[in-house]
Amino acid sequence: MANEISGPSRTNRAITTENLKISNTHPIKKPDEVSRANLPTSDTINITNTATQLQQIEAKLTTEPVVNMEKVNAIRAQIAQGTFTVDPEKVAEKFLEIEGMIHAKLST
Repeated sequence: MANEISGPSRTNRAITTENLKISNTHPIKKPDEVSRANLPTSDTINITNTATQLQQIEAKLTTEPVVNMEKVNAIRAQIAQGTFTVDPEKVAEKFLEIEGMIHAKLST
């Protein structure tokens, strides 16, 4: 027999102790019941070489400008003077390179 679903239920059920069963398999211990022998004596952190390198790279990136304004101004000057040229082969190579990166990312 199939049940027809006609939209969201109009019934609002309140959570009560009758319809919510909680099992207390691990009762909470009082502070004087906790054994001090099982507590760590100190906190330690181990950072791998890779993590250290990533932190160094991140620190360097925060100080580097996002855009190389010297290069942008040089290109603007060339455009204004009419001497800026585009190498279509270089543009095509970069498009293929980007396409390859996108394809590799989607394949993983």
